[in-house]
Amino acid sequence: MGQMDPFSLFLRNALRARGLTQKMFAQRVKCSYPFLNNVVRGLRGAPDNVETWADELQLEGSQREDFLNLAALSRAEPRIRELIIAHERQSQGDQEIKVPRYLLRQVDERNDDT
Repeated sequence: MGQMDPFSLFLRNALRARGLTQKMFAQRVKCSYPFLNNVVRGLRGAPDNVETWADELQLEGSQREDFLNLAALSRAEPRIRELIIAHERQSQGDQEIKVPRYLLRQVDERNDDT
């Protein structure tokens, strides 16, 4: 990772929109501040309990779906993630990235095998 990936960007914006600091959010979702900071900076993928994060951020509907899809993408192997992001950017002209469900299922299945 090492760069701002779509999940990290979404999370950073969601925290900012809700007036939450990383330390406040880390306490609420019961994770360490260094871990959360690494996720926000794109150095780590989303945690397994990302549903809890979505609950705490009070995400609903398409925002929640996007958040969970981007979380799955953030846990994908770097090459797979790059391919999916490149495909989405090409097809959407660099607009907001929305990952097709069938690709996310493939990413999750592949990660389950490791």
